[in-house]
Order: sequence, then C-alpha cells, then structure tokens
Amino acid sequence: MTGPNEALLMGARSPYPFNGGGDWIVTRPDHWMFNGTGMRKGDAIPGLVGWEFHGDPADIPGLEIIAEGTALSGGVRPVRWTATIYPGPRKNFVFNASTIWWAQGLSSPPGHMLPWSHGVRPHGPDTRACSASRRICWRRRWARALALKPRSGMCAGRSSGCAKSSGRLAARGSRYERTCGPQRLRRTRNS
Repeated sequence: MTGPNEALLMGARSPYPFNGGGDWIVTRPDHWMFNGTGMRKGDAIPGLVGWEFHGDPADIPGLEIIAEGTALSGGVRPVRWTATIYPGPRKNFVFNASTIWWAQGLSSPPGHMLPWSHGVRPHGPDTRACSASRRICWRRRWARALALKPRSGMCAGRSSGCAKSSGRLAARGSRYERTCGPQRLRRTRNS
C-alpha cells in the first residue's frame, strides 16, 4: 500500500529505520531562525534528535535544510536526518525540526523525566533551541502580541534565552503569556 509522500507536507519524511538518536547539528547558522542564538555551523545540541526523526527532504521550492546529521538506530546503524523550513502558500512557513524530542530542548516541567533511547538522551532545556523556537513563533506579525513569561523548569538563559526579553514584554500588559515550551497560550488575570 502506498500513499502520498509526507515530505511534501512536512519538508522531509521518515527514513528507514526511522528511530534512533543523535545530536541536532546546525548547517545554516545564517538563517533568520538562528539570529541571536550564537550558533555557528557545526554547533550541536546534544541528544536532541531522538526516537523518531525525518530525512530525505522533498523537492519543494524555497525549502532549506537548516540542520542535519546522523542518528544511530539501535545505537549502531547510521541514518541521515534533516531539519527543514520552507515558505508556505499564505505568507507562512513550515518548520520540521526532524525530531520528536524538540520540546525536550524547550522545557522540563516539575516531575518530568527525560527520555532515553538508542543510547541517546536529550539534556533538557537549551537556550539555543528556545531562542530558535521563539524566532519561529514570532516571525509572523500576530506573534508580537504574545509575551514570554518563563516558569520554573523553562529555559531561562542569560544571553539569548527567553528570560532576558520576557520581563520587558510581559510588563507591557500583554493579554497573553507565552512559554517558550510547547505552544500554549493562556489569558493573564488582567485581560
């Protein structure tokens, strides 16, 4: 049974084997999503590629491979992964981090235990992943109304992390708070 190529939607597809683990390695540090992160070509976020990942990028106009590397399936078999971003049809864009562990680099709520698979484990919140995620979320105009307000366990870096700019934005009386973790919005009390 065959179906449509999921890479045409996500920018990349599940390779075979599709599970394993490795470091998330930047290949395009000049891309706008890395501005302010301090990342250079070849810099890695240890253990962030994990359990399932994507590779084999699609032939989509404007698609860019922003990070790529090798994950080890079963701890021994190398499999290529690619993180992609491409412009969408409505002045939007599609970002594929190529890992289901991307959120592990954004937050670590109380009681959360980091996963361990194929000999790899994410290391928890990383200010670079948080900054890149914030840039992605704020790329569109509507995102300006969102304010970051880190909570316990969230990335709170000094130079490029969420905490640096969050106080200024939250103090403006924004109607919403934004965590730099999973895409959650909630109304503040003064809305």
